[in-house]
Amino acid sequence: MTKGVINQLFTIEGEALKDSDVTLLEHPNPQARRDSYLNLNGLWDYKITNNDCIENLEYDGKIRVPYPLESKLSNVQKNLNKGEYLIYHRNIDLKGFKLKDKLLLNFLMIDQEATVYIDNKVVGKYVNPYLPIVVDIYPFMDSKTSVDLIVVVKDDLDLKYPYGKQSKKPGGIFYTPCSGIMHGVYLEAVNDDYIASFKIDTSNDGLVKIEANTTARMVKYEVLFNGKQVAKGKSNNNVFSFKVDNPALWDVDNPNLYELVLETSESLHSYFGFRDISIENKKICINHKPIMLRAVLDQGYYPDGIYTVASYDCYKKDILAMKDLGYNALRKHIKVESPYFYYLCDKLGMYVMQDCINNSDISFVRDTLLPTLRLQKRNDKNLHKDETSRANFLKTMEKEVKYLYNHPSIVYYTIFNEGWGQFEADKAYDAFKLLDSTRIVDSTSGWFWQTKSDVDSYHIYLRRLEVKESPRPIVISEFGAYVYSVDGHVYRSGNHTAYHAYKQVEDYKKAYKYLYDEQVAPLLDKISGYVYTQLSDVEEEANGLLTYDRKVNKLKGL
Repeated sequence: MTKGVINQLFTIEGEALKDSDVTLLEHPNPQARRDSYLNLNGLWDYKITNNDCIENLEYDGKIRVPYPLESKLSNVQKNLNKGEYLIYHRNIDLKGFKLKDKLLLNFLMIDQEATVYIDNKVVGKYVNPYLPIVVDIYPFMDSKTSVDLIVVVKDDLDLKYPYGKQSKKPGGIFYTPCSGIMHGVYLEAVNDDYIASFKIDTSNDGLVKIEANTTARMVKYEVLFNGKQVAKGKSNNNVFSFKVDNPALWDVDNPNLYELVLETSESLHSYFGFRDISIENKKICINHKPIMLRAVLDQGYYPDGIYTVASYDCYKKDILAMKDLGYNALRKHIKVESPYFYYLCDKLGMYVMQDCINNSDISFVRDTLLPTLRLQKRNDKNLHKDETSRANFLKTMEKEVKYLYNHPSIVYYTIFNEGWGQFEADKAYDAFKLLDSTRIVDSTSGWFWQTKSDVDSYHIYLRRLEVKESPRPIVISEFGAYVYSVDGHVYRSGNHTAYHAYKQVEDYKKAYKYLYDEQVAPLLDKISGYVYTQLSDVEEEANGLLTYDRKVNKLKGL
């Protein structure tokens, strides 16, 4: 069957947004809420051009931020070709917004290069701002009542930088590329002694250690649980510790979170959980109890916003739908989300198995086909030897770990997936553990195992599930991918990427149940986790438990 036209699918939340300018107005990072907040999401001017000149521009129209240019919810839905620039513009009215010593402009994600102008002055140039960037724009402002903001973006989909599953030629396991501003933009007014960042470590005896990046001479702290104060004090150092008596521990069945207020000359509101991760008797343990990571692969794509949700309720509904199906973990696959996603996993109780973001090329034969057929041994010393690409990967890995460190829901990281961009995985493992020694690290998910990893990680398709005895915990980090296409809810008509495909929903449900009853269940004593592929259909993949628009749960009634 030949490929048909792409269907205009929308989530329920996307349909509600089509005729509205209001989008993602909640504070996107509940773990770092300051006294001030000005949301900049909404309609901006845009122009696609062959140069980066910002003078005397006539804009093409309006684009809805923070949706990628290629998405339906951007109101543009165009591709950015190689060598082209996407220029954003908006005027920010600051009347009524209380200014302080600094005015922080926050971008949660821009892909792949960006230059930021305030009142026609360059305030920052960024290559690979895939993770959040923050810049103080106060010194560049001509007026204290309004600001003219321009962002010039270039995205040639350079494989030296992290790009996930984006492709200029989407199809199969590769998806529509995403360009420009994504996840959110906002302003914060802060004093000179504000807390720029902070790191929280907890132990299950109630000890809390905080490292605060601040110039303040004193940091006050207050901790509340269920609205009741359980700790309070102050420190003359930016690294300090305190105890909470009889701590209520965090896990997915009891997602206990403590509210934290840090105060210098202003307040920063956050939260934390008491949760310990360990390996004991070849099992992954949370709070020293063996657990089974019952996970689904979560690509984090949506038919209307692609990389960006129409509403944070989209995250919430995905999490709750998987919990209802008996899963307790999501493997966030080669993508980093808005902080709000991880907050909801913290709050609702969902373990996160977080992937690092790939760069470099991928060979279908070398990295996918032959390993699926069990040719899975390969020394990675000389793979992906480009020094710039290697440095970019390690730099992004470091930023990602620091960005996500404080979330109790994140219990597991994958460094390399199926050989994609893989190089010297043992050295990458050591580098990761210096950044974060508290999480489980899967160095090489699927194959091309080297020496160092906290787990043995299998991807098993097209054959019966089986694992070998090991001194390490064993995780089947991908399997399943059963296909059932729901009429009226597919991205494109025609054949879909499939290992096992079913035309009738009854046959699909029967096969799914057989897989778990006859193949997964007999292995539960031997493994510590499994990851079913996948949470939802994604473009030409129809192997999700939910349809791409999230309107049909294929296992309903099972």
